[in-house]
Amino acid sequence: FAATIDSGRRSVLFVNTARADWPGKSAEAWVIAADGKPRSLGLLPANASATLNVTPQLADLLASGAVLAVTLEPLNGSPSGQPTGPVVAQGKISSL
Repeated sequence: FAATIDSGRRSVLFVNTARADWPGKSAEAWVIAADGKPRSLGLLPANASATLNVTPQLADLLASGAVLAVTLEPLNGSPSGQPTGPVVAQGKISSL
C-alpha cells in the first residue's frame, strides 16, 4: 500500500500497489500515534484505491512520526476495535 494524507480535507488515500486480494478477510487501516494505541481509520476495498475520511480527532493524529498500518481482519473489520490480524503494510508518516 501507498498512502497520501490530505490534511486540509482530513482524508487519507490508500493505493493497493500489490493488487492483492485476501478471500474471507478485510484489510483495515490504522493510525498509531506517539501513545502507541492503534486507532482504526476504516476498511479498505480489495484490489482498489480508497480515500478514507477521518474525524477531526483522528486527523490530529496523522502527524509526522505517527505510523500508518494495514492489517488483515475478519470480514467487516476487527471485532475488538484493535488490530487482531497480521500487519501487511506499515510506514512512518513523514512530511516533506
